Amino acid sequence: MLSVNNYPVTDAWALLPSLRAAGLFDAVLVASMEQSEIVARLKMAGYDRGKITEILAPRLQALMRAVEGGELDGVSTIVEAEDREGLRALLLPIPGVGPRVFETAWMLLSTRPDN
Repeated sequence: MLSVNNYPVTDAWALLPSLRAAGLFDAVLVASMEQSEIVARLKMAGYDRGKITEILAPRLQALMRAVEGGELDGVSTIVEAEDREGLRALLLPIPGVGPRVFETAWMLLSTRPDN
């Protein structure tokens, strides 16, 4: 989700440790934050893309609310079954997940070493 609008996946991937340290992988925490706090934590983690950061904050929050609500509990099963369309149906209703985000997610999830 963070690697959109000409921001390379490799750059977003490199930020994983700092994003994690900023609490941005904690679905319960992010789901309950003010969006300005999400923006501040993204910037603190090294993801500062100006206005784009502000646009992506509510999208990240929507994703984390989906995680918290159990809407993505079936992702592992879907990926293991190589059910690309099943994953598409699960992800696309989430605000901020469009075709490009889906394609990136599919690429990352389907090429993980444990799959």
